[in-house]
Amino acid sequence: HQWRQPLGSLMVILQGFKTKRMVGKLTDDYLDEKIEDAVKLSENMSNTIDDFRNFFHPNKTKSNFFIKECIEHTLSLAKFFLDKEKIKVNVTIKKDKMIFGYYNEMSHVFLNIISNAKDALVANRPVEEREIDIIVNHFNGKVQIHIIDNGAV
Repeated sequence: HQWRQPLGSLMVILQGFKTKRMVGKLTDDYLDEKIEDAVKLSENMSNTIDDFRNFFHPNKTKSNFFIKECIEHTLSLAKFFLDKEKIKVNVTIKKDKMIFGYYNEMSHVFLNIISNAKDALVANRPVEEREIDIIVNHFNGKVQIHIIDNGAV
């Protein structure tokens, strides 16, 4: 799914080359611009492969990481299905904190919760009301993460 949009964009670029050539308007500037766009798209697709490879590879080594970074990474993985279902995500980091733990596993937990919220929102809310709030705070030496959706009826 993460590749559908970039592949569609690459197809548009390629079709644009053909169309411009057919009407005699295929210029060097146009080629340079569109080739640069295609390279950016392919780099993004390659990064997506790396992201998913790292995501599904269990990390047996604990590391220090910030919760905000982990949440942002998870949202980048979930972007396709959130955009497809027109779900708005609000992230509020009241106080970010570095933690020592398993980054990929934490990201996987976030992705599962967000995916469950997506399912509830799609089943129970019209498009204009689909919303997920993620709030991170620090209280009494502990990190608090609240993931709230309005999918329940």
